[in-house]
Amino acid sequence: MIDRVGWDLDECAIALGKSLKLTEDFNSHSATHISRFEKMTVTELREALALVAGSVKSHLRELTLYVSLVDGHRHRRPIDESARISLLLEFDSEGRLVAEVGVLDPWMHVEVEAGNATGPIFRSYNITALRIKYMEYGSSGNYMEFRLLFGDSWTVGRIAEFTDLLGLIVGPDKIDPRSPISAFSLVASGRPEGLLGQAESAFLEVKEKGYGFQNENQKHEYAMDLAALANTEKGALLIIGMKTSRNKAGQDVITSAAGCSVGSLSIESYNQIAKQRVVPPVEGMELHLLEHFGRHFMAILIPPQPEYLKPFLVKGGVTLEGRTNGASITIPTRIGDARWNMSAEAVHSLLVAARVALIKSE
Repeated sequence: MIDRVGWDLDECAIALGKSLKLTEDFNSHSATHISRFEKMTVTELREALALVAGSVKSHLRELTLYVSLVDGHRHRRPIDESARISLLLEFDSEGRLVAEVGVLDPWMHVEVEAGNATGPIFRSYNITALRIKYMEYGSSGNYMEFRLLFGDSWTVGRIAEFTDLLGLIVGPDKIDPRSPISAFSLVASGRPEGLLGQAESAFLEVKEKGYGFQNENQKHEYAMDLAALANTEKGALLIIGMKTSRNKAGQDVITSAAGCSVGSLSIESYNQIAKQRVVPPVEGMELHLLEHFGRHFMAILIPPQPEYLKPFLVKGGVTLEGRTNGASITIPTRIGDARWNMSAEAVHSLLVAARVALIKSE
């Protein structure tokens, strides 16, 4: 993840070498040294730089490490200050280790908007955002700059990985976790943790485990969720492998991306049940199965559906005894993050409206 490290004072290389228990000074071009540097915690790095700052305190208030990353999600090219992402690790005048992240050409130019997009994941990881500022650098490009404080147990490598995730959310690709297509892109690109802190909503439904499909009720439950999401106005996303918890405001918020056991999710099965039970078929539905750290996630994207296809209904209903009655139909809708069945009165109104429209057309 980290390609190399730079600094302004040679004392930094000496301090890093001692902290990592190397027999020599830290070498910024050594793959072995870089690998060990990635495992340093915030506490260890802060203590190492504090020693350097103490020795040169008379003429220097701050120390900065310039961390060049490797862009593993695109062209495997090094990233420096004029590239897609920059990362500086600064020991500041208050004795803190501050990560300064710059994202080149962000899709948003307003600090408040950047804060709204990244706030949920910052809160989920207990990251403190000291400052979010849009910076104009003229010919070298514009940046959205973040000054962040990470927990003491965070490693440098983990900070680098989070930096790359921040680049995906804020960068020019416009992967905004608050929209169905962008949230789908985060999962499909191998970064499901980018949705941590997001609340379930009219467009987002999350399941910790797969539906199972061992009985008719489980198949019916999946079809109901799918049809309800298809009946939304702006498209929706169903993710399997993430856990939610209820916050103080009564919202179900994604708090874990643990995934499901490998082999427990099948795109073929989910596709087949959707075709068998949801009427009419959902147009443009995409299913993506991701393996991430030995666990499986499934993301099901439902694009905005044409109004003339709505409402989507489900073949069959559940009786009072918990059995599925194949002779009935159910029309599920979604209000906020909750699923509701359309009432008999609402169904009757739709039928009357259709009849009136048909008579007028004749």
